[in-house]
Amino acid sequence: GELAKGDAMSVNIGVAVQLTMDEGFDPPQGSVFILSDSKIFKGEGFWSVLEDTDEGVPTVFQANLKCPEGITVSGDLVIPPGNVYVNMQIKDEPPQEGAVVRGLDGVSFYNGRLTVKEDVKSSFMLTPYNGILAEFKIVGTCSAKHR
Repeated sequence: GELAKGDAMSVNIGVAVQLTMDEGFDPPQGSVFILSDSKIFKGEGFWSVLEDTDEGVPTVFQANLKCPEGITVSGDLVIPPGNVYVNMQIKDEPPQEGAVVRGLDGVSFYNGRLTVKEDVKSSFMLTPYNGILAEFKIVGTCSAKHR
């Protein structure tokens, strides 16, 4: 797809967020609020625990951040407008290899990946059905820390 084309580049982007938890959901989920003055991420997002242990301890976290104008670098649109998905592994133990930050109460966030959803063009009997199928493309890595 379009995201797979072109040269690779590295850009650092930071954003401060606040996570709130909605009551009564298992696994836990809630809202993501952008706290910093970001020119890239806007509005309210959503987070949820994707995987947990038999004891209910979260092991994989996902959030989506709204990126209404996409990300432009040197005049080139490198990430299209839409949602940027954050996927991170969580461990409540000493930091894992590759965990560069420690969160609240010794929780490690590691192997963070940023993905975007790219529509797959499809058709059946010469009728286009664009937007029905999608692929998630990895567009970066991430880390997180408690403030």
